[in-house]
Amino acid sequence: MSANRNRAPGVVAFATALILSAVGGGSAAAYPMFARTYHLPCARCHDMAPRLTPFGYAFFRAGFRLPQPIPKPTNTANYVSFVSTLTAQHVKGSGSSDISIPQIDSAMFAPLGNHVTVHVHYIFGTSTASSSGFDETWVQYNTAARGSFWSVRVGQMPVLDGYQLLGDRGVTTTDASLFGASGPLTANTVGNFGIAGLERGVEVGYTSAPFDARISWLQGVDESGDGATGIEHGGYNDFALQSDYLIGNQGSAIGAFYYHGSRPLPSVGFTNHFGRAGLFGTYSRMTKPGRFGIPALHVELNGGLLWGQDTVDAAGTNVNSYGGLLEGDVYFHNATALVARYDSVKSADVAGTPVTEALTFGVQHRFNQTLQLGAEYRRQHGPGDESLIGTLMFTF
Repeated sequence: MSANRNRAPGVVAFATALILSAVGGGSAAAYPMFARTYHLPCARCHDMAPRLTPFGYAFFRAGFRLPQPIPKPTNTANYVSFVSTLTAQHVKGSGSSDISIPQIDSAMFAPLGNHVTVHVHYIFGTSTASSSGFDETWVQYNTAARGSFWSVRVGQMPVLDGYQLLGDRGVTTTDASLFGASGPLTANTVGNFGIAGLERGVEVGYTSAPFDARISWLQGVDESGDGATGIEHGGYNDFALQSDYLIGNQGSAIGAFYYHGSRPLPSVGFTNHFGRAGLFGTYSRMTKPGRFGIPALHVELNGGLLWGQDTVDAAGTNVNSYGGLLEGDVYFHNATALVARYDSVKSADVAGTPVTEALTFGVQHRFNQTLQLGAEYRRQHGPGDESLIGTLMFTF
């Protein structure tokens, strides 16, 4: 995931990013192969990639199947997408600037009849410092193609994959603190659980619109706290419960999850038994209708709370953590998005532990199914830092 890095003065680097970004951009969570296959605009499934519409979420949960069957496509290119991202970032505190192409993503999907779906996502590293390998890769079986059905998914999958804020579906380039390495309990001995990471496991789900629920048995996280895709101690001792309920037909929803896990910590000589619980909500209004079910103006308010508990020593002492966020989004024709977000994390309830807060402003614009532009400003407190980020994303 690391990248080739060229040092340059901050102003020059960021200006270069904006010039390059004027051509366009995209997201690794959005694949034009779906639009090619089903002859639909990307905006039918995405407010702004990777943020999903209710239609897009139902499509995803059904194993990439539409509410109504369509003729089977014959063009192989309809099943494959490639994504590449150019990112330029200037960090004010350090005075550093970087321009990079971290990776090239390729993805394939294949709904086989009404019941089986195969999804493969492979990342090509672009430098000796970045690794190549399989990312989200799984097989899903549905008892029915659409409507109400049970499903079983096996493979390498996201820890969380809920409707909006769950599953790392941020409009911004940088995620809210509680979803990443700055999340609840940041020290290696007491947590640092990557909420949006991948794990290997088995998921059983039930879908009956507007309700969706699932339980996953997962391989766990390694000592660094990353979602493990090849963990050494093996076993499937972790589990996650998730549910979503979509309210109305404009995208409002409420979702919740609980994750329970354990992992050996050889470096400190005990096992961390930990839990994470989250509650997230979306209030969505399409204030101005548009053509083909794509609103001309659409506003969203997203909020969430996350609680955590970790075992921090061999005696079984527990430490709690918590975080929250509030985000407002405005979408114009599902082609331009404006976002403002405040998030806060208290990594431990131990006296003297600082609170990390961040204020983020961003804009994304999708020119077409191939190119998307992004720009973002982030101001973080505790530790204090500022960053400017420009992205140019290309998808095929």
